[in-house]
Amino acid sequence: TDLLHVDPAEIAVDESENSRVQAHTEEEVLEMAESLLKHGQLQPCVVSRIEGNRLRLSFGYRRWKAAHLINTRLRPKDPIKLQCRVIDMNAREAFLLNVIENHHRKESTPVDYAFQHRKMREEFGMTDTEIAEHFHRSEAWVNQHRELLKLDDETRDLVSRGNLAVNAAKDVAKLPENKRQEIIQ
Repeated sequence: TDLLHVDPAEIAVDESENSRVQAHTEEEVLEMAESLLKHGQLQPCVVSRIEGNRLRLSFGYRRWKAAHLINTRLRPKDPIKLQCRVIDMNAREAFLLNVIENHHRKESTPVDYAFQHRKMREEFGMTDTEIAEHFHRSEAWVNQHRELLKLDDETRDLVSRGNLAVNAAKDVAKLPENKRQEIIQ
């Protein structure tokens, strides 16, 4: 791997490749920007090379957003560069590493897991057994998260924010739509 210092504007970013369903809040990005300015970058972003020898962000979305914020709004006359580790990997490998990084940082919500699992199944052809092995969890854990995909956006948001327990959400998912709303209220 190579370690480079790169202008964040030079990095291709596709938010759909981030394993988090909900993007970081403006407050979280500002907090990271302030940390970058005060303490420097403690951990490099990970990028891979794409067509035309360009770089694509694989993980470090909040760090990238914070550096972009610094360079465009906070300190445009004194921009910073992002420390990036270049790793050769395809889209599948990049996504799976992003999933694991967020998992170990405890930054994935149950709803994130549900959508990650779906992408792993639909885009990368993984079985529930393979997904469970990837997380060192049981297939029951994978199936529990699949139930969250049946919920409407508002209910999934309650789960993501920790205002509704996964087990309760699973039970709500089994109810008819009109009953779900009544229970949630």
